[in-house]
Amino acid sequence: MPTLESLQRQIATAQDLQLVVKTVKQEKLTELYL
Repeated sequence: MPTLESLQRQIATAQDLQLVVKTVKQEKLTELYL
């Protein structure tokens, strides 16, 4: 069973990935409109 610490690390990683995806999407949209 995973420890609380490893779960928190996985959640933080998932949030980082979401942030990266969001940033990339915004950059792509910006490129389209420029």
